Amino acid sequence: MEHPDIRGLQQQTGRNRRLAFFHETNDYEASAKRSFEFVKINPKYVGKNELTFAGKDDFVPLQAADVLAYEGNKRIRNIDKKPRRAWSAIDPKADRIRVLYYAERIWIG
Repeated sequence: MEHPDIRGLQQQTGRNRRLAFFHETNDYEASAKRSFEFVKINPKYVGKNELTFAGKDDFVPLQAADVLAYEGNKRIRNIDKKPRRAWSAIDPKADRIRVLYYAERIWIG
């Protein structure tokens, strides 16, 4: 079973639009730039892509993305545990976010 990436999903759905990626200005900026440059030269990812760096104070959606990533990680690592308050605040009715959980044995080739 192939797990498509963002560009693959765009191609499958016929929505091959420009992608804008945002990364927090931090100690990983140089690594993120190198990774993005690698992706840009890969024929699979040719398209209108851009990478922008910003601070959390300047770009509030980065704060939301951090909270979602952190809480999602916590949720996935202990899926049987009651959701944390922050997770419930993000998705109070449990109808906005879908967590797909795969057993480790599925990922091992």
